[in-house]
Amino acid sequence: MTAFAAPGSGLAGEPGVSAWTDSPYARVRLINAGRTDEGRWRVGVEIDIQEGWKTYWRFPGESGVPPVFAWNGSRNVAAAEVHWPVPKRFIDAGLTAIGYDRDVVVPVTVATTAPGVPPRVTMQLSFGVCEEICVPLDVTASLDLGTPASFRQRLAVEDAMRQVPGQVTGNERLALVTAGEGPGAPLTVTVAPRGGELPDDVFVEGPQGWYLAVPQMLQRGDDAVSYRVGVNGLPDGARIAGAEVRVTAVFPAGAVEQMVVVAPNS
Repeated sequence: MTAFAAPGSGLAGEPGVSAWTDSPYARVRLINAGRTDEGRWRVGVEIDIQEGWKTYWRFPGESGVPPVFAWNGSRNVAAAEVHWPVPKRFIDAGLTAIGYDRDVVVPVTVATTAPGVPPRVTMQLSFGVCEEICVPLDVTASLDLGTPASFRQRLAVEDAMRQVPGQVTGNERLALVTAGEGPGAPLTVTVAPRGGELPDDVFVEGPQGWYLAVPQMLQRGDDAVSYRVGVNGLPDGARIAGAEVRVTAVFPAGAVEQMVVVAPNS
């Protein structure tokens, strides 16, 4: 087994980090990023992947293993929100997967039950890593967020947060998503310019149990980019029109995302 590259990894005994949890092909640790201005706490989940391997985004695409977080055994944790940095696409045996092919820090914002009291976070993470074959892994890591957070580790988590797509809210519309004609017909996703720029890529996620294909560009004009998104599977009784899908658009200046209601085909 080759050595891990581990960019940004610290020395043994470094304050504000948990011990590495070693597993075949990847290792994981927690990084304390301290308390936010809003009074919550932030921790980074650092996943260090062996060279030549990759791991998966929250939506792994047409192949791969979706990661699952649990926080059983944590103290003073009311909720933990996982923030996913923008991923990239890979080809796995002719199918497109979505994820990361190098060391990645996944930020998590922690809300506490007792304000002002540092929480102790215990994380269980089930995830997959893949080279030519995919291997499921289960790891556990714990960290007391009352321990000192080093400046360098704070920066690592803050940098990861800058790679997380921003949220488009209010009356601004990121994209128009239209249902196709008939059950199982592909969606059409049209993304407008943002700041005068058109998107370089788009990711589309359906509700639980939906299986959507990789978006295929239909047309790129001066005022919009449209994509075809195949619907490869739906839960029994699911209706496409009126459902919400999450659209993540990657622009040259950064990525943004929004929950968009699927419009009926006109």
